[in-house]
Amino acid sequence: MNETDKSQAYHVAWFVDGQTARRDVTVWIAEGRLQGTESGCATGAIELGRVAMIPGLVNAHTHLEFSLLPEPIP
Repeated sequence: MNETDKSQAYHVAWFVDGQTARRDVTVWIAEGRLQGTESGCATGAIELGRVAMIPGLVNAHTHLEFSLLPEPIP
């Protein structure tokens, strides 16, 4: 990646995209969006530790016992 193309770099132990899992990856994020990845730890990357980053993963759980409430719980 070109220095002018990236906003912030994060280093993760695992990056999982689709059915591919890669180890030791720098992830580039700009304006809240994934801009790219590269192998290894880029200079200046924020170390996130032993984590796996999985883009697009959504926490879709719900609590059906709250469905009939007239207003959401703050």
